Amino acid sequence: MTWRRQPPHIAGELPICRVTSTAIGSTSIEAPKPSRPVLASRFIDASALQGATMNRPEPWPRITRTSKSRISPWVTLTAREVEFSSGTASETYHSVETFDYVVVLAISPEGLVPLVRQYRPAVEDFTLELPAGLIDPGEQAASSAARELLEETGFPSRAVHLLGVNKTDAGRLSNRVHSFFIETEARIPGFAPEAGVETLLASPPELLNMIMGGLFDAQIALGTLLLADLQGHLRLRGSP
Repeated sequence: MTWRRQPPHIAGELPICRVTSTAIGSTSIEAPKPSRPVLASRFIDASALQGATMNRPEPWPRITRTSKSRISPWVTLTAREVEFSSGTASETYHSVETFDYVVVLAISPEGLVPLVRQYRPAVEDFTLELPAGLIDPGEQAASSAARELLEETGFPSRAVHLLGVNKTDAGRLSNRVHSFFIETEARIPGFAPEAGVETLLASPPELLNMIMGGLFDAQIALGTLLLADLQGHLRLRGSP
């Protein structure tokens, strides 16, 4: 395995480096070739769209009333009354407020990806996921990522890379997910995972098989993998 060495992580900084592993291989993502001509009018100029939505707020739709119900220390239910045009009746939209959280795609010195298996009451089933957790109040997201990785898998962080901050579910959730790629140190000897959490190590090809087989299906984890792939940190299959 070939690594571009990076100094240990310094608090408050995000080391910038690119990981290339000949053991796990690499591939490129190509846009599909259309089978017929594509009309330019079907596409939207992203820069123009951003200017329209960010710089010139439209009067409609508008929120006329907001109410909140605190359900637990972690969850608040929000109701918004929204008018979509002048003279129309408002409609009620509900969303859930909770803390932002981190999702961590890590690679060990051996080129393996730490995964966690745990029971999720919301889906009434066991799931395979990337290490993840809420960002504690006053905590930096990068520190949360390193902490969750260590607590759930026993791997200390050597270099932490922010992949992106994105919406989790714009239709129902107001929080953001902070995706990270972390190069780890060797696992702590004698590590024991938290109660109810099982830790697994998978090679990138094994992880790809889990995805294709439906065993690894959390969208935020798949989105984190996509970001890591697009930024050149990790390839699941193929060759350079």
